Amino acid sequence: MTNEKLASKSIHFFTHLPRSYGTQASCERCAEPFDAEENIVSSRDKLFHVQCFVCSQCFQPLSYSEFYEFEGRRYCKYDFQMLFAPFCHKCGEFIMTKVIKAMQRSWHPECLVCEECNTPLAATGLQKFRGKSKLYEIDLKPVCKECYERLPTHWKRRLAKWHLTEPAK
Repeated sequence: MTNEKLASKSIHFFTHLPRSYGTQASCERCAEPFDAEENIVSSRDKLFHVQCFVCSQCFQPLSYSEFYEFEGRRYCKYDFQMLFAPFCHKCGEFIMTKVIKAMQRSWHPECLVCEECNTPLAATGLQKFRGKSKLYEIDLKPVCKECYERLPTHWKRRLAKWHLTEPAK
């Protein structure tokens, strides 16, 4: 999920229709015109009646709350998380910023650490193999190269090696 898919929180309220929009402006959602002294919401250069600026899922007003836009639809924070945000494998929280994909799971960058020594594994210090960062897994938990190297050889042969997907920008 990239930041461009998430909406800005740049909404503006007008107590009447600004002259720059002309007199024929209408609501983006219902297509009805605005009354002369009506409160109006502006988001991403689109105008809405206050009662029309709602979450696409639960239809609750978004006028005074945090919201996200994804594929042209607006969502309250709760519905956006429930519909689109992945869970971090380590902490169990929703990931609303950068997502690290590793070991077929999603992680916050700060949560992907070596299980043995707490070395951050999302950083660029990982061994590169064919252009991808490599990490290791012991008992379904990530470990760094140094901790992996300390294991007996017969254990290392049986352990999974994973490639880290670089974070989305």
